[in-house]
Amino acid sequence: MILVTVAVLLALANWQMNELLQNHSVHSNQPEGGLIASVHDSLIWVGALLLVVGLIASYLLARRITDPLRRLSVAAKQIGLGHYDTSIRVTGRDEVAELAGALQSMTEALRANRRMQQRLLADIAHELKTPLTVIQGNIEGMIEEVVPCDKEQLGSLHEETVHLKRLINDLRDISLAETGQLRIEKTPTDINQLIDRVVTLLKPITEGKSIRIFSSGGELSEVDVDPGRITQVIYNLLINAVHYTQEKGEIVISTQQEKKSDSDWIVAKICDNGVGIASGVIPCLSDHS
Repeated sequence: MILVTVAVLLALANWQMNELLQNHSVHSNQPEGGLIASVHDSLIWVGALLLVVGLIASYLLARRITDPLRRLSVAAKQIGLGHYDTSIRVTGRDEVAELAGALQSMTEALRANRRMQQRLLADIAHELKTPLTVIQGNIEGMIEEVVPCDKEQLGSLHEETVHLKRLINDLRDISLAETGQLRIEKTPTDINQLIDRVVTLLKPITEGKSIRIFSSGGELSEVDVDPGRITQVIYNLLINAVHYTQEKGEIVISTQQEKKSDSDWIVAKICDNGVGIASGVIPCLSDHS
């Protein structure tokens, strides 16, 4: 705007000077002082006119820039207060519109994360409520001598406390994963050994419900995984299968090595009374792709 204003000012001044000099040459009886005064007056009027035009243009341009920025500022404050349903209305294709689009995308992501957190908290509250209710009810029954305090009842309470501890550990892992502090230590591992270990740990629970649980699988290549985390995954899957399997049911976890897309993979499947309920694949150690 400054360059355009200066260029227009010089062009008009040059044009005005030429006009005045021509008039002066025609009317040579006009004194030189009057010519200079006329030039000064012309420059003042031209400068004033351009100043007014420049101020009006600058005001309109500033309004065009500041209005969207003001709306973005108000929207950002609303988002900061937790109002993630705030809509940002900025049109155009300039940098401010791109900033508004990025802020709108961030708001939608925050809104989706908030819904996920609310759903997660509701699920956690529900999962924690069940074992706590069972433990409280049994302890109150024992205190009132309504429920017998025998080995079987204590074993049931112990099972609920193990379940409760597992939920708390899951919450801790989720918190560590969100902060980027969850450590994964991969080592060459025989997946069948981990499965057999989990099946052995679940034997007391499955025998209490008269459920048969066993693993079947041939010789497999080693996989590069975190044994502790994979053991936790297998345990969670199997404990859920035990929870939803009826008495005298059967749970089978099978593993086999298959070749897919010129790569070796280990395929694990969990079946409940012959019906597949979960499956997963892990690349063999010989192929890191």
